[in-house]
Amino acid sequence: MEWFSAAKSSLELHSTFVEVSLLLIAAAASALLLRRWGSAGNADGRRTAASQWPPGPAAWPIIGHLHLLGHLPHQSLCKLAQTYGPLMGLRLGGVPTIVASSPQMAKEVLQIHDVVMAYRPRTAAVVHMYFDGRDMGFAPYGPFWKRMRQLCATELFNGKRLASFRHVREEEARDLASAVVEMGQRGKREVELRSSLLAASNNITCRMVMSKKVGDVVSTHGGKHDLLSLTEELLLLLAVFYVGDFIPWLSWLDPHCYLKRMKIAGHRAKALMQEVINQRRLQARQGASAQDLLDVLLAASEDPNQDVPITDDNIMGLILDLFAGGSDTSSVTVEWALADLINNPKAMQKLQEELDSVVGKERLVTEDDIESLPYLGSVLKERSSRSGGRRS
Repeated sequence: MEWFSAAKSSLELHSTFVEVSLLLIAAAASALLLRRWGSAGNADGRRTAASQWPPGPAAWPIIGHLHLLGHLPHQSLCKLAQTYGPLMGLRLGGVPTIVASSPQMAKEVLQIHDVVMAYRPRTAAVVHMYFDGRDMGFAPYGPFWKRMRQLCATELFNGKRLASFRHVREEEARDLASAVVEMGQRGKREVELRSSLLAASNNITCRMVMSKKVGDVVSTHGGKHDLLSLTEELLLLLAVFYVGDFIPWLSWLDPHCYLKRMKIAGHRAKALMQEVINQRRLQARQGASAQDLLDVLLAASEDPNQDVPITDDNIMGLILDLFAGGSDTSSVTVEWALADLINNPKAMQKLQEELDSVVGKERLVTEDDIESLPYLGSVLKERSSRSGGRRS
């Protein structure tokens, strides 16, 4: 899922484990308790459960396998899978975790047994920043999640709705192209595109959701807070390593004050989004509705025939999901696709030839051209499959 694409180097596992090294002092006593527990009753049941658990390395007391993850968990897990197989069982602190490391195992987890594996972890970030799982990304599998999924498929992201926002996407694409040309005309040989790509992606998402550019969504509740900086903070805190998520009785051990920052960010996000919703309701009563995705969500929440009620918290959570899962992911995919092309001149030339033959040099690419640009589609699909749309 796209919300996992937020995992970055901010995990800071090594530095955190230096700070929690005092845990090792208690390891001997914990090991003794574990041995006593292991020799107590219900041994047969535990042996049966253990035989059904996927293979994995030996776990340390208390921290389990956390020490094996390192700064780049995906690389560490890949190396472990070479020893223990494509389906591996780990214990991250007190959290049992299954790791699928091959396409076949991923299909088993995500498609064949998706309902069994549909559990969403209830982390501190989810509780304090994503309305205690009242969004779609972290909601438990059940009637509410099914209702939100149905709403997204039939109302928010159907073909007609997406087509109605085509002008938004094309306007932002033109603005991005103009910005790149302007940067090139300044005489610079190297152009940094990351910020421009992210701005374009954020603006597309924000205009589709609430008919505003992301920089125009600002709250004055308890100080000036804008949606862009709040989204960046939410994504950062969603990816950090907070000890309490894995070892609850050590939640007080938070040297980076992550929990405090999560609570502050969640409070600010709720205040900002509630202000946006209240303004939109006022506009609707005045007959000035914008008919964007926010209007669709508000209309669904006011439907008297709905089986599953949709609250303001649900709407705010889903909007934050859209920013978390869409903006950064799209911009990073394009950025890395461009980097791949720069490092592969033959592929760059082939793509340029396709664009010249289909589009020409007198106009920009439009959405009508996409079906006639198979190589461009292959470039983006290749990058997405290699990195999941994230920095690798």
